[in-house]
Amino acid sequence: MKKILLLFTILLSGFGAFAQMAEHAFFKTTVKELGNNEAEIRVKATMDKGWHLYASPAADDDPSLISTEVTIKKTANITPIGKMKAIGKIIDEDIKAVGIVHYYKDKVDYVQKVKYKKKGKVEVEVYYQTCDDKGCLPPTTLNFTPEVGVAAKNKKSEAQLAKEEKAKKDSLEAIFTAQKKEDSINTAKKLALSKEKAKDDSAANAELFTEDSKDADTVSKTAVAPTGEKTSEVYGEYGTIVGDCGEEKDAGLSMWTAFLYGILGGLAALFFPCTLPMIPMTISFFLKSAGDKKQGIKNGIWYGFSIFLVYFLLSLPFLFLGWGGSALHSFSTNVWVNLAFFAVFIVFAFSLFGFYDISLPSSMTQKIDSKSNATSFGGIFFMALTLAIVSFSCTGPILGLVLGNISNAKLITPAMSGFGIGLGVPFALFAMFPNLLKALPKSGGWLTVLKAVFGFIELAFALKFLSNADLVMGWGLLKRETFLALWIILCVVTGLYLLGKFTIKKGSVVVSTRNMKIFAVLFFLLAGYISLDFFKVNVNLLGFPPPKFYAYGYSEEGHEEKGVHFVNGIKTYTDLDMAMEEAKKQNKPLMIDFTGWACVNCRKMEENVWPTTKVREHLSDNYVIASLYVDEQIELPEEEHFLSPYLKREAKTVGDKWFDLSLRNFRAASQPFYVLIDPKGHRILNTPKAYTPNPSDYAKFLDCGLKNYKSLY
Repeated sequence: MKKILLLFTILLSGFGAFAQMAEHAFFKTTVKELGNNEAEIRVKATMDKGWHLYASPAADDDPSLISTEVTIKKTANITPIGKMKAIGKIIDEDIKAVGIVHYYKDKVDYVQKVKYKKKGKVEVEVYYQTCDDKGCLPPTTLNFTPEVGVAAKNKKSEAQLAKEEKAKKDSLEAIFTAQKKEDSINTAKKLALSKEKAKDDSAANAELFTEDSKDADTVSKTAVAPTGEKTSEVYGEYGTIVGDCGEEKDAGLSMWTAFLYGILGGLAALFFPCTLPMIPMTISFFLKSAGDKKQGIKNGIWYGFSIFLVYFLLSLPFLFLGWGGSALHSFSTNVWVNLAFFAVFIVFAFSLFGFYDISLPSSMTQKIDSKSNATSFGGIFFMALTLAIVSFSCTGPILGLVLGNISNAKLITPAMSGFGIGLGVPFALFAMFPNLLKALPKSGGWLTVLKAVFGFIELAFALKFLSNADLVMGWGLLKRETFLALWIILCVVTGLYLLGKFTIKKGSVVVSTRNMKIFAVLFFLLAGYISLDFFKVNVNLLGFPPPKFYAYGYSEEGHEEKGVHFVNGIKTYTDLDMAMEEAKKQNKPLMIDFTGWACVNCRKMEENVWPTTKVREHLSDNYVIASLYVDEQIELPEEEHFLSPYLKREAKTVGDKWFDLSLRNFRAASQPFYVLIDPKGHRILNTPKAYTPNPSDYAKFLDCGLKNYKSLY
């Protein structure tokens, strides 16, 4: 349980890590020639104040903590001599619920002697995790290639190198500030030019109307040509929109809508097998432990309020620490985060199967027992926190679905608050009206079966997280056919389990009832529906499987052009410059599609909206499409790396480049996000669109962009 609590803490602290995307440990390599074709490779690590790196071993009793590993790869030219030595002061600290941990703070050097045959590069890999007293960042791997056999030139002292490193770090914030200031100035200039152009266009239209009123078609076409006067919003280098065709900017979810979604999610989570049995036990505890009925009711109400408070407090970092949309993007697409959730859901699934119980440590249980007669708010809040932790294996997927539909970080607080209310209010009601407990179904064999069914469902969710990591990295482990085949197997196995054809644990018995047989048939039908995908039937699976172009049976229809692929038969470019040139050549507007490999809503659009007749016609015949994957991990050439004040770090990958473009010009951190561009005048045609599941609304958006483009030429 200690490991599970630690993992849960790391996952929560991961939000903060990706909000800043900051590095708190800095590494550099040096080579010292020793003579006789021997050299000393030194990897020097320095840490920000308050941060540390774990030593090896990281803990006496907990192998789950990640020690820093520095590896020198043995090659035909390079042979390590002896073992790697870590030079630094080890700090030993006793952490409650974890044990004695060992780590370095401030600095540590890793030294390895090597033997080489000739001048060449050494492959050095550093695998590490930085932590502070609040939590840990996800593990990171760095690679260095220092060169041996080269005499040192202009060798600098350690003090001079440290001074230069500090100056570099101190200048980063100044660079970011300067870049943002320059962007603001450019935006102001764009706005001024757009307003001036609007006045000129209006004057020209009026003059044309006066002098050439007989030519109705010309007057009409020019007079109604959008001028951009209706909006003052500037989209970075693309200026103001050409026209909006009467459309309004997408409002997205409102605070109250997010709050309502949260309440519905909390009510749904109430009936999950990890939560439902706790209602009568908890309420009975409060009623019996109280001095009188009135006090019992009061305690129950405080308990319901405490459940709401737990989820409300968990949401506050998003509100007050500036963990915005870019943080959510980084968190949701990070490979290590997705792999961690994959592992957590596997653990939860086998717990629901009954192989083990995820329960609180005995020391914590004893504290609860010792406070069983306590009526203080602190004791009640602690019990609410306990409920949130032990029920996470069931409530986590529901909460994940609620938060998965929110792209604005400011809406997370009302959504999670609503979730806490939906889950907590029933506890208060049952405390006020204990007779309602009689209406709840009694615990029994059906609950064991239900828990197992949810275990199979959590395995399906686990595959989605593994698929996200696989898509981002391009490993090819879970192509679309493999993913769907595993889902079909899970559906069939769940149906057979509900029919009582097998049991999960030895000695257990599953007696199939009429209701269980009905649900078994539903799972078999779902398996049949999913299998239609193998027969080229367009099935709607809510964007969960990998895209159709990430499949063994996918072909580019004979096209082998670099930077081009097909989405449901629609040609798209993965390079913006290439798409822009093609749009100019074909005299068509350009649609920039900010998308992502791990984006569920992007798959929904591509599989359910793009194939509809009107939309497909537009995308195939009237537009050139640039699909820019903001989580693409392909490394940019070193000369193309740049500091991004919007990412608050150096942009090193293709995905970084596209995500910076989205944030810099459109302030859009969510995907999908669609922008229609005039490739000749480099202007934005109309108000961009985010996720638009209604094909009619999306077709109107494309109609408007095409109309505005034709009005310019």
